[in-house]
Amino acid sequence: MRRCGFPFPRLLLLVLIGLFLLPPPVVRPLRVKAIALGSFLQNGPATKTSSSEGGGTLQVRVVYREPATWNSVLWIDRGSDDHVSELAEKSPVLSEGDLVGVVDLVERKRSRVRLITDSSLVVSVRAVRGEPQRRKMVALLDRLMRELHTSGEECVEEKGVLSTLRERLAGKTKGYYLAKGEVFGTSSPLWRSRALSLKGVGFNYDFADDKGPARELRTGKPYDALFDDPGLCLLRPGDLLVTTGMDGVFPADIPVASVSHIDPLEEGAPSYSIRADPASPSLPELMTVTILSPLK
Repeated sequence: MRRCGFPFPRLLLLVLIGLFLLPPPVVRPLRVKAIALGSFLQNGPATKTSSSEGGGTLQVRVVYREPATWNSVLWIDRGSDDHVSELAEKSPVLSEGDLVGVVDLVERKRSRVRLITDSSLVVSVRAVRGEPQRRKMVALLDRLMRELHTSGEECVEEKGVLSTLRERLAGKTKGYYLAKGEVFGTSSPLWRSRALSLKGVGFNYDFADDKGPARELRTGKPYDALFDDPGLCLLRPGDLLVTTGMDGVFPADIPVASVSHIDPLEEGAPSYSIRADPASPSLPELMTVTILSPLK
């Protein structure tokens, strides 16, 4: 059988196969993206499209990123002279569907993006587990399979692994929307660094919403069923953090980060503090980004 000539790393296959072997709390799905997407991101000129939610999107190129502020800001090649409705202050900025920042300055020929790794950008998020995580992984696998198909190579072995994994992940599973809090960057204007991380504070589920009832901090039991519900952990490593849509800047359900560490809960503390890894594996080397229309 002819070997696949497509640049499909064997390391990626090992990581994907590992999803079969590891229990869900151990699997860190967003780390798979960091390996898988390196060959596929950052191509093409600026283009304007429509999103599935009806709002416009604009794909633009990154034209400047100073090493001294590498993890804080970057500049894109569109400004007020381009007269595009999507580009304005507080326009969310994404890379392959993951949040990477927000437009905070629009000049005539260029605009500045404040990155989520900057300490001054605070994003309202909540932890999700189960079905939302699987949905994200299925989208990634579909993208990889399309790349393999368009490469013109047979890649029989690789396609088989991806197809089997997709079938497993596409199975029905329950989704949980859990603790809500805020995350912000840990970088200040220092020299370029690859050690990207976010700090999270205020994570609890003290108030009921359309996703479920309010839950007790330590046990995760609903306040209205403390003796009847077994409860569940409000936060655990590997949980996906998505936007809540409650900060007036970012639409809901955009992936932001994955929980990497949970600080021990101190006696009497009203919430958890965490550390998290950005969802976008391309954040250190962004070449193109997608601009969303600002919220009205």
